[in-house]
Amino acid sequence: MSYPFLLGPLADQSRLLHMGDRFRGGGEVVDVEQLATYALVFSVLALVLWLVTVGNNMFLRFRRTSTHMLFWELCREHRIGWKLRWQLWALAMSARMEHPARLFVDPQLTSSQALSTWPDRERRKIERVRQNLFS
Repeated sequence: MSYPFLLGPLADQSRLLHMGDRFRGGGEVVDVEQLATYALVFSVLALVLWLVTVGNNMFLRFRRTSTHMLFWELCREHRIGWKLRWQLWALAMSARMEHPARLFVDPQLTSSQALSTWPDRERRKIERVRQNLFS
């Protein structure tokens, strides 16, 4: 039983041995330093792309599940300026709140007693926000 269609290419070994000759260039030698440079640049680009992808995925996951994002979105919806946002954030963190958005729901958290240790100027700003939220 003969299988000429399977063994046909193997029968002419000289043709197979010299098959790569036509793909070689004009005898130019590959510069190893240049090849290493290209490999390094490609590796750095791949690493940067990977880091951006991982960072973006982490941010999206954080944004979807974070109670902190609710705080920032409530600040934006109530048109609270950036300086005052950071002061409210500092108030929430100093009170060790797990859910800083509670500042928008519970008036006791921004009462005069809760702000007694804050400087007068910052306390007045937060009290104005409290009046706007709970009046």
